[in-house]
Parts: sequence; structure tokens; C-alpha cells
Amino acid sequence: AIDDYYSGSWVAISTITLNGDLARAAQGSGLGSGTGTGTTGTTTTAPTTGPTTTTTTTDSGSGMCATTGQDCRSSACCEDAGFTCYEKNEYWASCRQSCEPGEVNPNDDPDFQTPWTCAVIGATTTPGTTTTTTGTSPGTTSSPGTTGGTTTSPNPAPGQVFVTNSAGSGKARLFEFIAALTDQPVPGSRARAVHSSGGAAGGVVSESQGYGLLLSGALLAAMPEDQDRQKLMDYTYEMFLGWRRMCELSKASGSCQDDEGFQCGGGQFPCLPHWKFDDDLTGIIGRGAAPDGDADALAGMLFAVLSLERTAEAAPWLEEVAQWTYETCKQFYLSSTVSSSSGAHRIVKLGSCWGGWGSQGQNPSYHAPGVYRMCRDYMKSHDAKFGTSGSEGDDFASDWDRLIDTSYKMFDATQCESNGLIPNWAKVYEDTPEALRAETGFSGSGTPGAEYGAEASRAVWRVALDFLLFPGEAGSAAGFLDPVAAHLETRESGGNWAQTLRVDAGCLVESIHPSWSWNMFMAGPTFTSLVCPSNSVDSGRQQELIDSAGERVASKAIDDYYSGSWVAISTITLNGDLARAAQGSGLGSGTGTGTTGTTTTAPTTGPTTTTTTTDSGSGMCATTGQDCRSSACCEDAGFTCYEKNEYWASCRQSCEPGEVNPNDDPDFQTPWTCAVIGATTTPGTTTTTTGTSPGTTSSPGTTGGTTTSPNPAPGQVFVTNSAGSGKARLFEFIAALTDQPVPGSRARAVHSSGGAAGGVVSESQGYGLLLSGALLAAMPEDQDRQKLMDYTYEMFLGWRRMCELSKDSGSCQEDEGFQCGGGQFPCLPHWKFDDDLTGIIGRGAAPDGDADALAGMLFAVLSLERTAEAAPWLEEVAQWTYETCKQFYLSSTVSSSSGAHRIVKLGSCWGGWGSQGQNPSYHAPGVYRMCRDYMKSHDAKFGTSGSEGDDFASDWDRLIDTSYKMFDATQCESNGLIPNWAKVYEDTPEALRAETGFSGSGTPGAEYGAEASRAVWRVALDFLLFPGEAGSAAGFLDPVAAHLETRESGGNWAQTLRVDAGCLVESIHPSWSWNMFMAGPTFTSLVCPSNSVDSGRQQELIDSAGERVASKAIDDYYSGSWVAISTITLNGDLLRAAQNSGLAGATGTTGSTTGSTTGTTTVSTTGSGTTTTTATTTTTTTTGATTSAGLCSRSSEDCRSTGCCQDAGYTCYEKDQYWAGCRQSCQPGEVNPTDPIEYRTPWSCTLVGGTTATTTPMATTTTTTTTTPMSFQMVFEAVDGGQDRACRGDSSTDNSDTYYTVVSVTSLEECQEQCKLTENCQGVEFKGSRCELWKRPILASKRLGGYTCLRYVDPKKLRAGEFEMVDGEGHACRGATPADNSNNYFHVTTGQSLEGCQRLCRTKANCVGVEHHEGGRCEIWIRPLGIQATQALPGYTCWRFWPDGITPPKPREGAFEAVDGAVGRVCRGSSPSDNLPSYFNVTSASSLDFCENLCRLASDCTGIEFHNSGRCELWHRSIESFRVSNADYSCWRFVQSLAS
Repeated sequence: AIDDYYSGSWVAISTITLNGDLARAAQGSGLGSGTGTGTTGTTTTAPTTGPTTTTTTTDSGSGMCATTGQDCRSSACCEDAGFTCYEKNEYWASCRQSCEPGEVNPNDDPDFQTPWTCAVIGATTTPGTTTTTTGTSPGTTSSPGTTGGTTTSPNPAPGQVFVTNSAGSGKARLFEFIAALTDQPVPGSRARAVHSSGGAAGGVVSESQGYGLLLSGALLAAMPEDQDRQKLMDYTYEMFLGWRRMCELSKASGSCQDDEGFQCGGGQFPCLPHWKFDDDLTGIIGRGAAPDGDADALAGMLFAVLSLERTAEAAPWLEEVAQWTYETCKQFYLSSTVSSSSGAHRIVKLGSCWGGWGSQGQNPSYHAPGVYRMCRDYMKSHDAKFGTSGSEGDDFASDWDRLIDTSYKMFDATQCESNGLIPNWAKVYEDTPEALRAETGFSGSGTPGAEYGAEASRAVWRVALDFLLFPGEAGSAAGFLDPVAAHLETRESGGNWAQTLRVDAGCLVESIHPSWSWNMFMAGPTFTSLVCPSNSVDSGRQQELIDSAGERVASKAIDDYYSGSWVAISTITLNGDLARAAQGSGLGSGTGTGTTGTTTTAPTTGPTTTTTTTDSGSGMCATTGQDCRSSACCEDAGFTCYEKNEYWASCRQSCEPGEVNPNDDPDFQTPWTCAVIGATTTPGTTTTTTGTSPGTTSSPGTTGGTTTSPNPAPGQVFVTNSAGSGKARLFEFIAALTDQPVPGSRARAVHSSGGAAGGVVSESQGYGLLLSGALLAAMPEDQDRQKLMDYTYEMFLGWRRMCELSKDSGSCQEDEGFQCGGGQFPCLPHWKFDDDLTGIIGRGAAPDGDADALAGMLFAVLSLERTAEAAPWLEEVAQWTYETCKQFYLSSTVSSSSGAHRIVKLGSCWGGWGSQGQNPSYHAPGVYRMCRDYMKSHDAKFGTSGSEGDDFASDWDRLIDTSYKMFDATQCESNGLIPNWAKVYEDTPEALRAETGFSGSGTPGAEYGAEASRAVWRVALDFLLFPGEAGSAAGFLDPVAAHLETRESGGNWAQTLRVDAGCLVESIHPSWSWNMFMAGPTFTSLVCPSNSVDSGRQQELIDSAGERVASKAIDDYYSGSWVAISTITLNGDLLRAAQNSGLAGATGTTGSTTGSTTGTTTVSTTGSGTTTTTATTTTTTTTGATTSAGLCSRSSEDCRSTGCCQDAGYTCYEKDQYWAGCRQSCQPGEVNPTDPIEYRTPWSCTLVGGTTATTTPMATTTTTTTTTPMSFQMVFEAVDGGQDRACRGDSSTDNSDTYYTVVSVTSLEECQEQCKLTENCQGVEFKGSRCELWKRPILASKRLGGYTCLRYVDPKKLRAGEFEMVDGEGHACRGATPADNSNNYFHVTTGQSLEGCQRLCRTKANCVGVEHHEGGRCEIWIRPLGIQATQALPGYTCWRFWPDGITPPKPREGAFEAVDGAVGRVCRGSSPSDNLPSYFNVTSASSLDFCENLCRLASDCTGIEFHNSGRCELWHRSIESFRVSNADYSCWRFVQSLAS
């Protein structure tokens, strides 16, 4: 026994030596393996390699495992065969053959006969046996105590998250939290306070208020359609008001934010409040800000703002909170973080007033990298609105990244590798600019510094939050969470959790807070590690663990502050609410800066490949009950991944669109879309797929040469009518984004916005030239031909002016010599100019805009040269085009060191090989082929010699070849995606290699985003222009099309694209299918026939893509530009431009056009009203005639883009700017009686294009006929919600039996199919087996239980726009005054919901708004002057309608100045008698204020004269004089503020 000092000490020392503890201490300290002297302070750890490692461990019976009767907690194994190490409690575990949780072991010492937990500790290893474990390692992780850099692990697939239903409802927990811990203590204020207790808390602390804001904001983002939506909105704003009040109270002194300047409330208040206030929110108790509460509050505000900005939901407080959020992010960085001495690191302090490096102390759980990433991206996207400059967010981005990097280095230095635990407190030192070191010996509160306790546990949740928010950057988060999950696996058995966690003597954590699994401030945040898929835990076992964790959390009530808060927070983390909040906020899909790395895989050879895929059951596919959106496959045989909505998909055996699954949680029983996501893969089975490969495709990361595929037959192209009219899109583009800013010049400028743009950039001007030039080429006989000619030349003049402004300096084209204007000007302009085209903002040329401009010029010149049309500017543009091609090759491309390759630079001044950087989307091989052939055919006219073009031809081919090698090196073979940016190296004269780790702008380098997506279109353009050389283009486009096939179902597109961890692309830009700068160019891959997609299915996809593009307006620069460009690509305009320019059939470099033999298409129409195709490949020999019918429209389709009709005797006639159809005859001004009643408006009867498919006599030839059906897409639309509604005509009582026919059916779906097959069917009413097929428009409905009412409509015929409520609820619409209510102003229907009333307005071309009464009365207002006034009437609402493209007038800022005291004065012109009626307009106004507001809305109003009777004169001549009159008059001059 140890009963004296000296002998007792050696009893203990010899014990730990003989029993192996000292050997384990050596290993836990990084020693015991002969790795040097150990004095350097670094740790050498043998890395664990990935992705899959097989480790064989043989226990030779060396005595390292425990024997019966010994404590086995440290060894975690048993020496005797058949024995397992079972835990009794936190003080004892021993080796037993079996154990029942809760039992008392009769063999225990009588003093210690207490129940056993029976948690299994470690594995059971029998000496002499071999255990083999196969798994995926999280990667190499430095040991605790030191780090030389941020350690990372392979990123889990974005969105791949474990969740559990067992945790219960997050909303219920929020409401419980609100009831138990909050009140509204400030009289007259909605501010809500969260009251704290325990520890250093008490009163209202920033931590408690932060938890409240986090919970309410996250659930607001997670539940966009919840029945308690208004409650969530209210609670979120009330929590914010409480937070804001704390900030306002903190302004006096002691906030330690004065040096950086208060950022909030216009500089009045610090954004970070003092950490402690009294319960009434009137007095300060503890001064200085605390970053843990500040970060949680920021997360809640960011969730709320970002999610609301993605909806059309009106939150009156959104702008206020959005600005406060921006300012708080900035204040947090400035006031609560501090740089290291070297400047290489920046760390979060303990508060605005204390803490930081070394002995100043650190709390690891204060670090919230996910929130810092949110702030980084929020500041970047909102700086133009809330920042001090439009680039402030970009300027801060690298600072936030440094803070995030430092946080993970700090975690590496403090975390124990063997158990994942970190201490409550630490001291962190910067040993070198690369390495941090940590030690204990510090505590900032009463909690033990070296304990894993109430402070430290929160760090696990903060890292889990980072994983959920930014999975594309989640390598470091996954590496941190993996050992925590692995530790938890050893602490649970059959739903029971061990009484303590393991401590490793070699780590900074020396003790565990007692009863960790029952104290929710410990267990809750620790359990959240289980949301991240662990490489060390089997997926089935991890689901067991998270279910068990959820049950433990669900068993606890919120009856105190600290544990109760973590009950609520861990609930929303474990049950998926937090993941849904991330997605609802546009996160959760890998946004951000990404991580670096190269990828090398073996090439797949072709042309025909048999691929065998074996799923070994690794757990990457989802199991039943898991979200399968990211994995896109199911582990169980016979199950398919079906989408429910944008927030959830799971594995089911079957799914009916629109159904409600009775097995769903009651809180989430909403309809399923049933879109199929990915494929269904059964673990352990083998799937063999045989098909035609698009060719030999090298792996991403490396290429040994240009890969080719069998060329599709020239001209064999998929197009769709659903995308709409390219010409209409050009005119929309012109109206929205361009002007002619140069006095005396026709030069037209395209104005940009967003990202690095703003002003006029070469990219925007290039888009304008491309669109106008392509449509000029595509439409040689269009009625707007002169407009197209004018727009093209005006765009060129804008481009030319930019070149002329670039001549002085900085163009980086001097060395090669200016080529344009007789050598006066560089042909490639600077990349950025001001909006007036007078000043340069950004210098150097950018090849993406240059190539697009070249394409537009080439289309215009080549097509005009093939006609007899006289264009006075043709020679000028033709010469400039030749010289620009030459300048582009000389100044914007660079050879490799071997000379075997030549690559496009990032601009004339920068970029190229290796670390200089590359942007794959800048490469435009189709344009280079156009330049090659143009220089060859025009060198005699414009070149320095008649052979110049031939001399350049091989150079252009080398550039094209290099571009495709670059695509091969960067493209992911499995999904077709490429990164925004890359570094490209020439390994040999034959091979290129690529890696990420570079970005030339604010876009993440390893993301498939706003940059990368354009590459798809540039390759599609090459395919359309040069199908005879299109093997490489087809090979590139094929996997993109195959990827898209898995992302669409029934017109719905999945919320994200797939990421392959073995490729260069690590993340996807959020909401890809709704952001047209992503979706538009990606969709264009579908024009090229794919070897991996059935032709009928590909037509469905391109139709669906066209509909998505057609649904978007051009209301901003970048997305709007891609709406227009993708429209002309998908609808065939670009193909027609190529054909009319003498392209689209060229083979090789000759520039000649050859015919081809392939491809007729059989057209059939399905019952759904969508036209599909069944393609067969045949050879068609036509004697004496050739037909072009394949590209023409059917009688029911819009023929604006094709310009011809498929049926004999039919002609394409225009109705209006939105529609043209094939008819046998047409009288201008007539109303077609066969049109749907709501669309019976006059036809213009203008001829569009030709008439029917033409037959032209000619010699016998073999031709290609490609039939591309155009979809007339009709959809069913619920009337007033659809369910429990019976259809009616004009009102709820209008139900004549002449309106419909009745058929008997077995289901609603069959009823809908009958409608689709019935000519002019307007919709259906269904109940039981009764199906009414309505023949007249359904304008109203009546509530009747069990009935369903659906309209059958073309959604594109509803006018797009927004409704604006006038003067709030309880107001009826009026004309000029509250008494002006003529019956001529509106039409009345009854029985309408507000939605139905507004829909009726959308169908009327002259509707200006609606008045709706809660009883169902609906007025459709058609007054030409619109709704100018309202009258207060209960139960009414009044709504103005603003169609897309019409901006609601904004009142001008300014003041009304009294003219000679105003009252008793009437306004006059130059003298008291000067009062001409032409000086003003007379209207009615209910008050002086109303008259003033009318003046503010009139851009030319100079003042008002008002009479108390309501007469209002709006003057548009300057008021210089007045005349005295009676007191009922007053005269006011309007002085507009300069800012407006």
C-alpha cells in the first residue's frame, strides 16, 4: 500500500512502468518510436492514408490488454479470449464475458455493488488473433499541442448529413424555450429578453440573447411554409430588438469598440453589446463584449436575412436587420479579433476588451468558423448596399479566411487526436508564421482550464455548424469531428451512454465534467458531432448513435437556462432543422473559397466501353430515413431517391407526385415532388452498363493529348421552342441594359453590375455584340432586319470606342504592335470603363469578352458577305474583325516552354501557365476556328500578305488543341464539371496537368460557379459552328448532359449538382438551376446529341431547360445576359446564325460545307401535351427536292423562333410580341375564336419567316433531316388551393352544366389525362369517380369538401410582374380621389380568393390592379391612369400591378418651399398675371400631403397649387411669382435634393 512517502512513491512509479502505462504515455506523447531527441517541440505522426485503408493488427499476447479483475479503461481491451471490456461507471471498467445494463454484479466487492452501465470500451482483442478493419481515413491530422498548418480531410459530399427524427421538433423546442426563459420587459417595446442563470450568468447575457436569436432565426430559415410562420417572424424580430437594445445601452463607455469606431445605427452604437445586463434591460452589469454570444446572434441574423431575401415574403424589418447584420460582421472582425506578431494569423479574442495570444488566454469554444464564412460571403454580396464601398466585402474576404484558418490551427493545437476532446481554456502561441502551439494553465472563469466541460463542449457544435453551412469547405471540420464521433461510438451500447468520456494522459484535457451524458450543456453539443459522416464509424452504426443521442436529448425538458438552451440547439442540429436553415439561406452546398488540391485518375478509353460498378456497401449511399440529395443513391435494393422539396429527399420504393406521405413526421406532412435524384444502387451488387462512349476522355488533373469522340453528324442538333424568341430577348436586353451615352455618337454601351463588374466591361459589350451579330446572321429576312443591323453596328461602335480609349497605356499590346485603325489602336480594349465611355477603370484586356465580341463581328460580317444586302459599315467592321483576330492571337495567348502548346492567358497583361493561373471558361475554341478560317479567306484583302492566313492556320490549330487538353485536365469525368479557376502545367510536350489553388477574382477557385459554367456554352458554340471537327466538343459535353439527366424530373430541376470528391470541383454555386448565369450556359450542353442519354429523354431535358430559361426576365446584367445567350442557343438561333454564316458544316480547316447522312426523327405527342421524339438513324435519299420541315413548328406551337410551319398550307403569323402560331389564313386586327377566351385579343398577322416547310427542286442528294419538336407546355394549376374547391365560371355561383362534360374515371390523374386529350380543355373538377372537363375558363371556385379544382393553362401567357398593396389593409381602390369610383374603372367577379383575383388580372393586358374583399368580391381595375387613391373600408385590400419591365415610380427626395408664406397664395409664372393652362396639370387630391406626393412622383413637377376642396395643380413650369387669393389656396415650390 502507499502508506509512506518514499516507498509509496515507488509503488506508484513501478506500477505504471510494469503495467505498460509508461509505454502508453510515451506513445501518447509522440515518443516511443525512436524519432529523434524530442526537443524540437514538433510531433511526427505517421499519416493515415486515404481514401480506403486496410489495417491488420495482431496482438501477440504481450500483456498490453487487461486481465480479469483489472481496470480496462486505459487499455480498452481484454487479454482473455471471449472477454469484453465493460464499463461500470466513470471510475471502473473490467473484463467480463457478458454484461446487462443496470445489473448489479454479485461478484463485486460488497462495498461497491452498484449498477453497471455495460458500455463497451474499445474492441475485444484475444492475444494471438488478428483483427482487420477497413474504412476511410479522415486524413493526416497533427497531434494536439502543436500544428504546422491547417490539417484537412477529404470533404464529405456537400449536403451529406446524418439526422434523426428521435430528437423531436425544433419548433416545439423553440416555443418551450420562449415560454420558459424569455419575456418582454421593456414597456412600449416588442424587445424580447432571454434570461440566464448559473455560473457567471444571471440577468440577460449576450450568450443567452445570442442563443435566442440563433434558434428563432434558424427556424425561420428552415420552415418557409410553416403554419406558424408569422410567429417565427415575430419571435426573430423580437429577439433582434432585444439584441439591438443591448447594443444601444452599450454606447456610453467600456465597450472597447471606440478605437475601431461604432459601426451600427449610423455610427451611433457599438454592434457588440456588453456581455451582461439586468433582467429589465435597463442597466449594465458586466462590461465588454463576448464573442461566443456575438457569433451566435450573428448566425441567427444571417439565417433570417439570407432566407428572407430568397423569398418574395414581405418582412417590414428586413432592411433594418440586414444592415445591422452587415455592420455587426464588420465590427466583430475589427473589435473582437487580433493579429499575431507576424501578421500571418488572426485569432478571436476572449472579448472586445481582453484575451488573445499567449498568456492573455483563449477559449477554443469561442471560435465559430462557419459564422465567419457567413460574414465573409455576406459582406461580399452586400457591400454595394451597406458597405463604405462596393469592394469592401472583397477587401475583407482574405481577412476572414485568415481568421478561419487560424481557428482551425488553434483547434489542431488543442484537440486530442485519440479522443477528439479539447480543453475549456488554453494559451495559444505563434511559434512561427506557419505554426501554432497550445498549452493549458489558464482559465477565464470558474471552469477548470484542462477540463472537457461546459465551455469546451460547445466547440464541437460550432465546428458541426461550419460543416452544415459550408460542406464544400468542410475538410477541416470533418477532420475535427471524426475522432469525436469515433470516441462516442465507444461510449454507447443499446441506448445507454457511459458515465464518463475517456481521457488521454498525453493530451491537454485532463478531466471530464461529471455526468456528461445527462448534462445537456455537455451531451447536446458533443452529440452534434454525429451529423458529419465519420470515416471511423460505420454508417449504420453512426445512425444508431445519432438516434440514441436524439432520444437522450428528447428526454430532457427546458427547465433551466444553460442546459435548456443546449436541449433546443442540439435538437435543431440533430433533427436536420439546421441543415434546412442552411439550405433555405442559400448555403449548405459548398459556397466559399474552397480548398486546394490536384486529382489524378486513370483514363477511360472508348469509343464503346462496358463499365462495371460495384458498391461495396461503404455507406456512401443513403439508407431509409436519410436525406439522399447529396449521395443521389440508395443503399437498399429496390429503393429510389425521390425528392420531396428543395430541403429533403429520401429513399422510397415508390412515389406519386403531389402525394402526402403518411409516414412523414406530422410537422412535415406536405406534398412530394417525386423528382428522381440520381440512380438507385444496391450495396454489394454489381451493375453493368454498356453504351457508346463519347470517346477517350482523360481523367481530371492530367491529360496526355487531345481526346476525341466520334463526330456527331454535322447539323444534328437538339433545339426547343420552349425557350422563346431570341429576337424578343435581344430587344429586352437592349432596353434593360444599354444606352447611347456618347453625345453625337451612335455608340451603344452595355452596362454591367455585380461581382468585379460595374460600368461598361468588355465582357458586357462582348455579350451585346455576340447577341446582335448572331441574330443578324440568324434572321436574314426578319421584319426587324434594319433594327438588327442598327443594333449590331451600334454595339460595334461601342466596342471600337473602348479600343480607341485604350491606346495610351497599359493595354499590353504594344510589343506585338497595335493592329487596328491602321496601327493606331489596340484591337483588344481595356476590360473596364465608366458608364459614359469616357474614362478607364480597369486596365488590360480580358479574353472572354474579346472572344464573344469577335464571334458577334464574325457572324455579322460572314452572313452579310453571303447576301446582296448593302451595309455601309460592312468593310469597316470586316477589316476591324480581321485585325482583332490577329491581335488576339499575338497578345492574349502564350506558348509553353516546349513550344508544343499555346494557351489563352487571363488577359493581355496577365495569366498563362502554372501559378500565373487559368480560367477554363475563357477558352473559346469555336471562335478560334472562326478566326483561323476568316484569316485564311480574307488575308489577301486585309492581311500583310496573301498567305498570312495560311501562315497562322497551324498556330490557331495549336491553340484549339491546347484548349481541349486544358479541358481534359480540368473536367471531372463522372459529372462533366470544371472549376472556376485552375493552374495548368505542361508536364511533357504531349501532356498537360491541372490543379486548383488559384483564383483570379472573388469567385472560389474549386467551385463550379459563375465562371466555370460559361465553358459549357463556349464548347457548345464550337459544336454548333464546326460539327465536322466536333469530336472533342462532343466528348466534353456528353458527361454534362448525362449529369443533367439525373438532375431533372417532370420539369423540376434538383437544387444542386453532384460533386465527385476525386475531381477538381469541390463545391457548386448555390441555387444553380435558378441563377441563369449558372443554369443557362449549363443547359446549352443539351444541344449536342449525347451518347449517354436517350434521344427522347434529351428532348425532354432541353424542353424543360427552355421553360426554365423562358421563365426568367432580363432585370440584371449577368443573369440577364445569360438568359438571352442561352435562349438563342437552345431555340436554334445560334445554329441558324452558323448556317447563314457559311459554317455548321465545315470539315477540317477548308471552310467548305459538306453534307451528311444521318438522323431522321419520328415525332409523337404524348397525352401530357408535351411533344417528345423517338429518334432512329437512317439514310434518306431525296430525289429532286430537299425538305427543311424538321426545324419547323406544328400548328399548336409558337413559331416565332423557327419562322416556318410543319403542316402544308400553314403560315407562321404573329399575334403579338409574345406569340405567333401556324394558321391557314389571318386578317390583321381579327380575334381568333379558337383562342382560349382569356387570350382572345387581336392578331397583328405579320408574317414571321417563310410559310410551310419548303421543297426546292434540285439534283438527287443525300441530306440530313433533324426534327426538333417544340414543346407547347401546359400545366395544371390549383384554383384557390385546389383541395376542397369546386370549379365555377365567373363567380362562386356560376355553374352552368354547359361549361363542362362529365366522364367517369378512377383517379385524379386519369381525370387530368382526359383533359390533356380533350381539345380546348380549360381544367378539371374531380371527386370520387366524377370528372368534369371544363370547356370555359375557370375564373372562380366554391368551397366543397372532397372536391378538387385545377386549371389547365400555359403559364407563359400570364403576365409576369408584382402586386403592390396600396395604403395597407382595410382600403378599397379609387381613381384620382377617395370618392372617385366609377363603374367604368373595373370589372367585377365574385367568389374569388385574393390569389384567384390577382391571377385574373395577370390574364388581362389592360389590368392595372385589383380590389379584393375577404368575402370573395374581386374588381379587375382597367383605368388607364391606374389606381391613384384609396378609401378606408374594412375587409378590403387594394393592389396595384406592376408588370415586369415597368418599375414602380419612386417619390423624389426634396422639400416643399412656401411661396410667400404659401397660404392665401396662388402660383404664377413670370408675373402675377402669368397663368397659362399649359403650365400645369389639374388633378384631385384628398389633402395637401396627397397633392405633394403626386408632385414627388412626377419627374417634371416643379411645385403645386392646392385648394382645400381637393383641387391640385401640378406645375411643370418654374414658379417665379404668385398672386394673393383667399385662405383656401396655397402655393408651394418643390426643391429636389441633389441626391435624388
